[in-house]
Amino acid sequence: MPHHARQMDTLYFYSLRKVHIFGVRIDGQRKQINFLDDEDQTIGQDGSQARGPDSVISMLDWVMSNYETENDVCSIHADNCPGQNKNKFVVGYLIWRVMTGKHRKIEYQMQIPGHARCLVDSGFAQIKMKYRRHDCETREQLAEILKGSSVGSMAVSNPPWSWRAWKEFLGQHFKSVIGIRKFQYFRFEEDKPGVVTVKTATGAEETEVNILKNKDVSFESQEIPRVLQPGGLSAARKTYFEKTLRPFRNPPRVVVSSAERQSEEVHAHKVPEDGLKSEQQHSKQTTHNISTHYGLGCSQFCYGSYLQADTKGSMPHVCTSTSCERCYPDIRYT
Repeated sequence: MPHHARQMDTLYFYSLRKVHIFGVRIDGQRKQINFLDDEDQTIGQDGSQARGPDSVISMLDWVMSNYETENDVCSIHADNCPGQNKNKFVVGYLIWRVMTGKHRKIEYQMQIPGHARCLVDSGFAQIKMKYRRHDCETREQLAEILKGSSVGSMAVSNPPWSWRAWKEFLGQHFKSVIGIRKFQYFRFEEDKPGVVTVKTATGAEETEVNILKNKDVSFESQEIPRVLQPGGLSAARKTYFEKTLRPFRNPPRVVVSSAERQSEEVHAHKVPEDGLKSEQQHSKQTTHNISTHYGLGCSQFCYGSYLQADTKGSMPHVCTSTSCERCYPDIRYT
C-alpha cells in the first residue's frame, strides 16, 4: 500500500508497505478467515518472519480454538511448502493437540506437487479481482475489500490473536520426521501418543513413527508457549514511508454541496480572452502530443490546460470532480 486502481507512474517502482494475508478455510461453516499481518505486526522487524512456524501455528491455533465444533475428529488440507506447513513443528503441534485431549484424531493431508490448488486459492482469486478495481491506502480499507470479495470471506487483524513461541515450545519435546518431504498423509490418534502415521500416497503402505524425544512426557492442557511481541518498524523504514510514500496518498476529501460546486465550476473555468487565444493556439500545435496529469482524487484524466485538443481542433474541458487541483484551484485541503 498505497494501491491505486489506476497505477501512478513511479509508484510502481517503490517498495510499498506490505500486508501479508494468510487464509484458513472452514468447509463445514463455509468461511474463509483471512489474517492481515502488517509490516509492523509481524514477529520480525519490517515484516520479516511472517510465515515461520511461530506465525503459522499461532494463527492456526487461534482458528482451531475459536471455530472448533463438537466433532473431535479433524481433517486438514495444506500445500507442500516445507517452511510453512510441512515441518516438524506443525506436526508436533497437531500431536500436542491430540495428547492434550483437544482432538481424538487429526488427519493432515498434503496436496500433490503440481496440483496444489484448493478452495483457499479460489478465495484469494476473488480478493485479487476486487483489489485490482479499488483504491486501497489503509489496512481498514483492505479489510473491507476482503469482506466484500465473497460471502464467506472474513478479515482478522491483529490483536485478536497473539504470536507465541511455538517453535521453542515444541522443539523441546518433538523430533523431525525423517524424509518428511516425501510423505503426503499424516494421522495422529489419541491412543497412540507421540506417534504419527505417515503415507507417501493415498493407497500406499502406512508407517508409524514416534517423534517424542521423551516417551514419558505428558502435557497439561493449560500449558501454552510464551507470548512474542511484534518486531515493529525500523527507523529507516519509517523514514522511507514518510519521505517516499506519503506524497502519493490522496488528501482528505472536501465535501462540497451542489450549489457550491456549480459556483466553483463557473469561477474555475473563466479564462481571460488573451489567455484563451494563446491556449487555443497552443492546443492546435500539440494536437498529437498532449501531456496529462492526475488530479488528486479526480475521477478522470485532466489535461494540462483548460482546453482539450483533439484531431479536429479544440473543445472546452470540463472535469467531473471537484477534487482536481487544476480545475478547482480555490478548494483548500485540510
